[in-house]
Amino acid sequence: MNALGGVELVIAFGFWYALGLTRMWGRVGVGRLVSRTRLRMFVSGLVVTAVALGPPLDTHVDSNLPLHMTQHVLLMWIAAPLLIAGSPMPTLVWALPASWRMATQRRWRRVHRSVASSAWPAWVAGAVVLQAVTLAVWHIPRFYEAAISNGAIHVAEHASFLLSSMVLWWTVAGAVQRMRFGAGVLAVFVAKLPGLVLGVGMTLDAHIWYRSYGTDVAALHDQQLAGVIMWVGGGMIATVAALVLFWLWMQALERNAPNPPVAVPELAT
Repeated sequence: MNALGGVELVIAFGFWYALGLTRMWGRVGVGRLVSRTRLRMFVSGLVVTAVALGPPLDTHVDSNLPLHMTQHVLLMWIAAPLLIAGSPMPTLVWALPASWRMATQRRWRRVHRSVASSAWPAWVAGAVVLQAVTLAVWHIPRFYEAAISNGAIHVAEHASFLLSSMVLWWTVAGAVQRMRFGAGVLAVFVAKLPGLVLGVGMTLDAHIWYRSYGTDVAALHDQQLAGVIMWVGGGMIATVAALVLFWLWMQALERNAPNPPVAVPELAT
């Protein structure tokens, strides 16, 4: 993938979001609907995405497998949740022409109603499966090697990683909004399993998976390091996210717990 091209796409995405946010705040007031905190989260996600797709990291991923795995971890486990925390979809819709915006907003409301209904577990399951299949398919040697050798395929690989992970984190965010913290914790832990399996496989396998990086002992050591980055790096981030959800869950339970009756001491007569 051309590193500069990746950064240009990130910049274009940022301008699109900025246009939508400017129009939204111009209509409803600064900080309404999308808060300044959400804006900061989105900008942080853009920065992480630019770091992952830009130089110097992206210029070395075709020759360095551990750096390539680092790139994937950044996109899926750091950039994606930060971008989702910035409420991208409602904001991006505001950047559309008025006629398109109205129609898109109606469709988006229907999606939200579906996610808020009893179909929510199906949305979570679908998001987990989507991310798992995306991760597994692109790590099949044939497809992985094709992405290394072809810039357009490499763009598709990274876009699918980022978008599938954003869908996953969007459903997890829905768990927080709908007070379904337990299901959110479970979704995060299940979602990290495919990366765990792939990472452990790369670490323990004595055979070279991707021959574009070489076939000697050094290439095998790089593969093992890449596997560790995948299952330890991604796994640790997923664990932290699950712990945060668990903490929010406990906080919500504490807020909703009934206050114990206060004993009033009897006055001495």
